[in-house]
Amino acid sequence: MKKESKKVVIGTIIFIVVFAVALGVALFVYNRLSESILPEQFFLVRGEDGEIVPLPAADFTVIDREGEEVHFANQLAQGRPIVLNFWASWCPPCRAGMPDFNRGYQQFGDEVIFMMVNLTDGRRETKEGAIGYIDEEGYSFPIYFDTEASASEAYIVQRIPITFFINREGNVVNVIMGQMSEAVLREEIERIK
Repeated sequence: MKKESKKVVIGTIIFIVVFAVALGVALFVYNRLSESILPEQFFLVRGEDGEIVPLPAADFTVIDREGEEVHFANQLAQGRPIVLNFWASWCPPCRAGMPDFNRGYQQFGDEVIFMMVNLTDGRRETKEGAIGYIDEEGYSFPIYFDTEASASEAYIVQRIPITFFINREGNVVNVIMGQMSEAVLREEIERIK
């Protein structure tokens, strides 16, 4: 092998190593930053006594199955607590938790508003795909579509599923990231009723 060829090979290896290290550092920093800014930090603040001070739920606009706008403030105006869940049909933990939400809706739907907000980006998740999934599974809870990212931005949604429990006064009482058990869902619903 000629000297020039060896230099090219060595240069390429050095480039790959430096690129891999830079990529690893960037991924580490991204993960640290995304973990350090979580939705509950914005909605669940501790007072001087250490108790959680619920903050007002943020307003947003989504669309329903018929394409009509639904304003969160109008849901709050009904004076009932709200279970606000963000989901997508491509998300395995979201799908796994749907039967529990459906049972919760069937039991508490007269007392608590369920807002199952689909992250509808038009590419990975479409309104038609989400409706097809819900209908195929036979779920009866109402679904809404966040086609403009109004809701997900208002609630700083970075990962799904995520569920916000909002009391009848319109304050976020708890935030649960990830799939929860049916028992936890029932417990949180009882807490906001």
